Amino acid sequence: MKVTTSIRKFLHLSCAAALLQIAGAVSAAPGTLPKVPLFLTNSVQPNIFFELDDSGSMEWEMMIADGTAGLDAQSGYPTELDGFPRLYVLPVNSNGFDGYYGATQFPYTLPPVANDPNVWVAKSSAGNTLYYNPNITYLPWAGSDSSGNPLFGDANPTAALIDPNNPALGTFDLTVNHTYDYWDGGDWVNDATVFPAEYYSWNDANGDGTLDAGDSGTLIQITPANAPFPSGRSYAEEIQNFANWFQYYRKRSYVAKAALGFVINDTDSVRMGLDLFNRAFQYQAASMSSPANKEDILDILYNLPIFCGPGKGGMYPDECPATPARTALNRLGNLFEDTLGGGLTTPILPADQGGECQQNFSILMSDGYWNGGSPGVGNADRDNSSVTDNGWDGDPNESIDGGNYEDA
Repeated sequence: MKVTTSIRKFLHLSCAAALLQIAGAVSAAPGTLPKVPLFLTNSVQPNIFFELDDSGSMEWEMMIADGTAGLDAQSGYPTELDGFPRLYVLPVNSNGFDGYYGATQFPYTLPPVANDPNVWVAKSSAGNTLYYNPNITYLPWAGSDSSGNPLFGDANPTAALIDPNNPALGTFDLTVNHTYDYWDGGDWVNDATVFPAEYYSWNDANGDGTLDAGDSGTLIQITPANAPFPSGRSYAEEIQNFANWFQYYRKRSYVAKAALGFVINDTDSVRMGLDLFNRAFQYQAASMSSPANKEDILDILYNLPIFCGPGKGGMYPDECPATPARTALNRLGNLFEDTLGGGLTTPILPADQGGECQQNFSILMSDGYWNGGSPGVGNADRDNSSVTDNGWDGDPNESIDGGNYEDA
């Protein structure tokens, strides 16, 4: 009898525990729903295509908001001084148009502050967001080769690469003065002198957080005599940081490459591809779980050349490659839809590999100065030209005529 009672008690407790477990599982179910369809044995990797702007303006070294005090925009260019557009901060021979008239002539480069006091705005990250910011630690572009070695290392301050992926373009010494000629809008100004490793700290006169005409900048030159610096760095640390900025971040395109490089390098279990506004598809979608694929797409990204200047679209900035953002997105949409042709097929996997549930994304990176003409996609988001497909038919049960949202 005692044995029977014990068994009954055990069964009662067991059933109660089981019911509690089931109830707990049911109550927890909303928080534990699977993220992939149950019929898929393995989750399918999403496709991410990077749509990268390769227009002429991506080669510029200025990013200045319209209306910034001391600097004026001109014909869509980021800034102008002396009635002439300024696109570059230093006299470096890789600049698309500088050096065209002569080895020492840099018409699109900033003049020295001694020649134009407003230049300090372009050499302060408060005015020119692309310029060196001592509050940022600049790292080499990301990635490693098949042996695990970094693709890029710290820049050499006395021989910083003009283009980190093209040593043939030469180097630039950031620790000595450089002499050059610049154009003042009417004539050449000869033998101007600039010290590369310098920046201006913004003094906000009225504390309004806006760069105004009454504000000023304090010059900080990165020399041994001026150490330690406001950042707390030693001379060796500060000049190294400036050199890394110059080599890897001074141009709009360099910043875009750096950003994409870090994302690609830190991402696994995703298929990634690369498309350019003007030069179209550079890398078809492939899994970043493969180190070889990751190295391949990074090599292609970093190897994209400066695509502006004489012989690459014209002699003047407005003859550089344009910014057909909408056309590029339309081309990518056609690729996903598998209607592009030209031997290119959709990156979406077949249905038996999970393609029906595969997510697809495009990430567009551009300086946003223009978006080009319409690609003529037509009325792609509905079936006809009416405001909506259903139309206004007076049926109060339809959301269009009221219904769920009639008092919204």
